[in-house]
Amino acid sequence: MKTKSEITLCFLLSILIFTCGCKKDDDKTLTDVDGNNYKTITIGGNVWMAENLRTTKFNDGSAIPLVTDAGQWPGLNSPAYCWFENNASNKNTLGGLYNGYAVKDSRGLCPTGWHVASDQDWIDLELSQGMKQTDAFVTDDRGVDENVGGHLKAITTWDAPNSGADNSSGFSALGTGYRRPPGEFEWFRKYSGFYTSSTSNPGYLWMRYLGHDMKGIARYERSLQYAYSIRCIKD
Repeated sequence: MKTKSEITLCFLLSILIFTCGCKKDDDKTLTDVDGNNYKTITIGGNVWMAENLRTTKFNDGSAIPLVTDAGQWPGLNSPAYCWFENNASNKNTLGGLYNGYAVKDSRGLCPTGWHVASDQDWIDLELSQGMKQTDAFVTDDRGVDENVGGHLKAITTWDAPNSGADNSSGFSALGTGYRRPPGEFEWFRKYSGFYTSSTSNPGYLWMRYLGHDMKGIARYERSLQYAYSIRCIKD
């Protein structure tokens, strides 16, 4: 039987957990079909991966083609992924870069019960970090005055000045760089891009863009031939 002091302590802990939205440690991890484990974090009431996706398989276990040859990249009209600079040692730190065809594939990049974050999911995230509602659907850099990008960026892996970076959200966005349609890699430690699952034009997806010299976060449409990072969000 618990003592009075133990009961009081449990009661106080339950109040703390309720008010801060904390969860048990085992609720803060996620495993993909490849066996990769990810930290997760609750932001604005939604549970996000706190790391970039790094699976080499779709959720049904089928392989995502690894395309290293820059000459093949411009002609792709099917799913593909790569590691930055085709260096597999970047897997655990930076995650994978996936083209838009992989994002749109019905086999799914994310584990069961999760999905590639949509444009609206990102807007909800941005609003939770102080972005004005009137800026949410703007196509360009937004949330500059509110330092929305700074709240989402990790303090490391970015070149100076890493404007506004405080990672107060715990989202821990990294300066991963990305792959352009001609096949070249660029902007490591300077910029990163994230595909969403949303589109308004065939052959394009909405994406997000963060930079070492940006306090905001940009919203653009980009062709499916780019390769960007992916964050999954819980259904």
